[in-house]
Amino acid sequence: AVIPEVLPAAMIRFAASAIETCVPPLRDTSTKIYWEPDKLGISSGGNEALFNSLGRHLHDERRWLRRRKRLGDTQRDLAFSMFCGASEINDNYKSDSGGARPNNKKEWTIPGVHEPVAVMLHSWLETSLTGWPVVTVDESDNVPFYFESFENDVPEFIGTDTNDIVSIGHEYKDDINHAPPTEIVFPTDAFSPADSRTDFVDPGSEMEYSNMRKYSLWEEIVDVSRVDWWYTLQVLRDCFDLASAGWRPPPAGRIGEEIVLGLIKIAEDGLFEDSRSHHKLPEQQTQRERLLACSCAAESLATLKNLASRNVLPGSTITPLASSLCRLLSAAETDISNNTECKQTEDSVFDKGISTQKTFVASNSAEILWMMLSNESTCCQASDSLLDAIDVDLSLNEADSENGNVDDSIYSASGSIRALSAAMFGDPPSVKGVPLLRFFWEPVINLLGKVASTIFRGSCNSLQVGFSLVDDQMNPITLSKSVCRKKQLLVIVLEIVLALRRLIDSEMVYGNGDLCPNEWMSLIKALDVGLSPWLMYPAIFDEQFKAGKIQNIDQNLQQEIFAEVMILFSQVQGFLLKCSQSKLRPFHHIADDECREHLHKFLLRRICPALARIGDAESLALAVMKSWCVVGYLPFRDGNWSKSAVDLLVEANASILGSGSQYPGGYAHSPEVRLEAFKSLVDDYNDKGVSNLSAIDSESVSTVTSASFFHCDVPDLSLFSLTRNLRDLHLELIQKILLPQIIAILEPNYKVSVQSHVLPKIHLLKPKTDSGKEIEFNASVVDCLVIMEKEFRLRKFAVRVLGTLFRSVSGDGDNRCHFIELLKLVAVSEPHSMESWIDETIKDDHNQTILVKERLIEETYRLRLEALRQMELCLRAPFSELPHTHGSVPIILKALGETASFFVKEKGSSSQSMGLGQYIMSLLTLAS
Repeated sequence: AVIPEVLPAAMIRFAASAIETCVPPLRDTSTKIYWEPDKLGISSGGNEALFNSLGRHLHDERRWLRRRKRLGDTQRDLAFSMFCGASEINDNYKSDSGGARPNNKKEWTIPGVHEPVAVMLHSWLETSLTGWPVVTVDESDNVPFYFESFENDVPEFIGTDTNDIVSIGHEYKDDINHAPPTEIVFPTDAFSPADSRTDFVDPGSEMEYSNMRKYSLWEEIVDVSRVDWWYTLQVLRDCFDLASAGWRPPPAGRIGEEIVLGLIKIAEDGLFEDSRSHHKLPEQQTQRERLLACSCAAESLATLKNLASRNVLPGSTITPLASSLCRLLSAAETDISNNTECKQTEDSVFDKGISTQKTFVASNSAEILWMMLSNESTCCQASDSLLDAIDVDLSLNEADSENGNVDDSIYSASGSIRALSAAMFGDPPSVKGVPLLRFFWEPVINLLGKVASTIFRGSCNSLQVGFSLVDDQMNPITLSKSVCRKKQLLVIVLEIVLALRRLIDSEMVYGNGDLCPNEWMSLIKALDVGLSPWLMYPAIFDEQFKAGKIQNIDQNLQQEIFAEVMILFSQVQGFLLKCSQSKLRPFHHIADDECREHLHKFLLRRICPALARIGDAESLALAVMKSWCVVGYLPFRDGNWSKSAVDLLVEANASILGSGSQYPGGYAHSPEVRLEAFKSLVDDYNDKGVSNLSAIDSESVSTVTSASFFHCDVPDLSLFSLTRNLRDLHLELIQKILLPQIIAILEPNYKVSVQSHVLPKIHLLKPKTDSGKEIEFNASVVDCLVIMEKEFRLRKFAVRVLGTLFRSVSGDGDNRCHFIELLKLVAVSEPHSMESWIDETIKDDHNQTILVKERLIEETYRLRLEALRQMELCLRAPFSELPHTHGSVPIILKALGETASFFVKEKGSSSQSMGLGQYIMSLLTLAS
């Protein structure tokens, strides 16, 4: 016979109603257990009056708990057969025509029963969360108790009958001053839990209260925390089957909300079962309990995942659910990382099973969070919840962290950072972020930088000050030793570093830097105040190592943070190089001029000095210079090209305040960086990136037109070439920018008499430790030789530029005289500044100093030959391509004569010009 369609729904409703009609509610934490006044001890402080009634309550609670479980088993069998057994029937079904088997996809076939099934599910979860009640006090303990008045309020009887009242020997309805029934629960509006504790009396008090009732709370005398995990696992599997069959919780109301929160509570209790002590159980049974608990956590999250995938989670549960999932995600992955190596014992099978279940917990938590963040109806609630969890002050949790205690807020913040960053920025290049969350990028980046910076609060002599373009002598980057000892808090810092790295991977490594100006400024600030101090970690580590204060417990985590920060800045460097090599030249990937300038100056002023000790500062500064020069000077009008050129040279020629720079002249950046900046003003590059400096002497007409600029067919012309046909601008460039820069490069060798403009200077502070000690640069002989070679390469380029300026068509006669004087001074000068730098850098080893100075002699010889070669080219110019410069011939001849006379005099001197041989002196004399 076929069951009518209305009968299954009626059966489900009847089964659900049995919970309310046949079984009393479970006792909760606010249930009151009243002391019997006719028993001994009510006035003297004894516990006999409590334990006489507690025994009956405990017996009833255990009995009804067993009945609730049996009733739940019957309900689950009925629900499973009606909703989840259709697939087995369909497997054996075939149509009469021999056609294909119908679709086996489980569907909710009985309409109108979601609410009754929710009532049953709520009862199952409530029963599974209730452990076997065990008394936690005995007659000799000091049992906490309370008093309440019953003159004015008549209690409401719930779950009691007349026999319970008569068994005490009184009739409550006749006289309210007599003893109360065995269990009374007041309505929430008449008597709140907060009011029940206002009349607390210390145990042992002998005060007598008339018209007062004495009671204790169920949670304070009975323990129900020992959950039956095997029974819970069976319930959760049936819940998952029902959810897979199409059941959904009610969208509103208490039942649906408590079902979802009950599932997540089971997951939390199951995952944190490891922290509970089971001293009374054998080790093997304890391992089985842990495995069952972790399996329950994974099963409950699987059910929630099914509900989240169908977008049927109640709206009121999104916020607490997101917070709990973040704690589960962080705690599970932390446990997995701590137990990567299983012990080779007979219990290793349990350990592997527990680790597997925790892996499922972590993956399911991450997937549920992704679904909530990617859904339009839940993304705002979930995002707000995660942002609230991330907003923590790490300085306030320092004490607990050093003691090894981990607060829930730490787990929640760590998991929230991981989940939110993964959803926003994705996992490039395979997974992209959720487009709905793009609105949150700026506040999230600001929040990450703020949270990462709070770990330095109170541990440094001065608070970490953000980067500013106004103050070039800002507080230097500092890192305190105490920061490196904050154990669990470093996990949050690492998560923030990884989150920002996801952003950089998504937008810079695999993207084109498509950030809006506000996002760029937020990212720069986050990198500055939150991450840049970790570049000082090697200096702190070396200082602790020398003092013998290294603790190995957290060095791996600190080193991982430092390594990730280094990788992050190397990715920024790669992005800048990609911008300089892009086909979009002269257009930059960072379209906003202010953001581009802020990023360039931040890297040059803050990051490069901190990286100088490690050795990666030069490559980053070179990438910044190449990126700076992408735009060129064509877009600038009304003198802005001059300001842009001066800003570039000022940043490249920044110096370190005080002594101790690793480069000659006290500069903050390598000579290679200064050379790159100088080249961008005078040196052209063809399509292959080859220098065309020699072509400047022959070309006199610019090929840049408005049409070629419109079609982006713009050659990479320097500012020198662009202004050649504009005499006033060209002379301004030479007198106010190029000549001061050349003098700044060559002036350390001598005191020049040429009057020129002076470029502005900025002075940067060296990074310091929290003790105020500046970071010292220990350069080896090889480092000195490399730096010296780059320094003379810069000087030889400046000498060649002097010759080029003399032979320029748009040059000025007075300037040409200055150029020849500079060339003569280079040819006859001694490198005293380089000698001083060598003596300061290499102090201990005399033999190494001699070796470096011999190399200095060779570089000086080559520089002098270059100066002589340029004077020869200048002498040739009036007789070939520049006949109008014939007035400079006497000046050139005079300079050559003085040079030859100088070398003839030095040839016979005892010093032999710092040891130059007779052969070299003869070459110099012949060249003159």
